[in-house]
Amino acid sequence: MENVKVPMYKRILAFIIDFLLVAILSSLVMYAMPHGEKYNETLENSTNLRKMISESEEPLSNQDLINISNELTYDSYKYGVLENSITIVIMISYFTLFTYFYHGQTIGKLLVKTQVVSVDGKEPSFIGSLGRSFLITRTFADVITLILVLSMKKPTFVKSYYYIDLVLTVLWISCPIVAIWRQDGRGLHDLVGKTMVLDKRKLPQEEEKIVEAKIEEKKVEKKVEKKETTKKTNKKSNKKK
Repeated sequence: MENVKVPMYKRILAFIIDFLLVAILSSLVMYAMPHGEKYNETLENSTNLRKMISESEEPLSNQDLINISNELTYDSYKYGVLENSITIVIMISYFTLFTYFYHGQTIGKLLVKTQVVSVDGKEPSFIGSLGRSFLITRTFADVITLILVLSMKKPTFVKSYYYIDLVLTVLWISCPIVAIWRQDGRGLHDLVGKTMVLDKRKLPQEEEKIVEAKIEEKKVEKKVEKKETTKKTNKKSNKKK
């Protein structure tokens, strides 16, 4: 199937709309649910530290800021396993289920009139929808961070997480960069999910091409079958002779 490359601004706009919707939903869920004492304490410490840094007369070094940021990340994941897990589930569920059940369209894609399809022009599979959503939403980074926090001691995490986060961020940013670079507009997440994004307004033309391609494919298959049948007939007649 020939892909009509969707302008990147449309894809980014759709993602921003979806991300904001998920953020609002997650915030409402977080607000409604009870939190542990340690989690509330972590949030309070985070607020106090940021206030202290902004009011400090002597600026902190970059390394100190990195260490403080990593410590806050560790504590927020360590004492907010349930909260972070719920946020991850909401994020991945929204993007995956909408893509799979709603003909390749999230609310954002519906508004900007784009659509996700598999590389063969059909609706995306569940695994494909999950794979692309896992990458483009940066959920993979949250899952890896959560695993690291639960398996590493705090000093080790604080020392190493800056480089780990850098690698995860580069991997995430490469999704749209690959899409811009490739002629067919497929990002890293599309390659993983075996999908592509089409402009909904141009889909009728695309669908005609798909139908024509399938007709040609059937013609070729019939020719091949005819040849095979002729060969078998000739073999049988030769044996009789």
